[in-house]
Amino acid sequence: MQSYGRIYTPYTRGNFKYYRPYGWKRIALKVLDNDWLGAKDRMNPFNSVDGEWINSYHGTAKGNVEPITKDGFDLSKGINFEFGIGIYSTPYIEIASGYATRFNYEGETYKVVFQNRVKPNTFNIENFRRYFVTSNDRDIRPYGICIQKCNASFSPLCCIN
Repeated sequence: MQSYGRIYTPYTRGNFKYYRPYGWKRIALKVLDNDWLGAKDRMNPFNSVDGEWINSYHGTAKGNVEPITKDGFDLSKGINFEFGIGIYSTPYIEIASGYATRFNYEGETYKVVFQNRVKPNTFNIENFRRYFVTSNDRDIRPYGICIQKCNASFSPLCCIN
């Protein structure tokens, strides 16, 4: 499990800005192939490589974690399609956190957000670049689970570092 610090460094993935999940614990998911992650040809950690998919985040409820982890996203289970039908994600973990529901584990409260990759040119960008709407659920793939401990008095998002 990796924990990211608070220093913001510019990264790109799929030629889009990538904002790392600072303040969250990240657990990697096992994926069948990783060409879309751009892992093979990366010369440095800051830049994109050819064929790499774009990074995004998707906040959800604890009960959705197992099905998404096992089977990926399922468009038929979506709700609230404000900007059209699709799987909604965002380049900002803070926005995704607003869609994650709190859950309790061993006396502590947490939120969970999926870290994904989105296939380039398969999604619409909505609401001033805040949301990616991917109409085909096979064009967005989870590759990490981000978890954060919550504190209701800290912020409207109820999360602490």
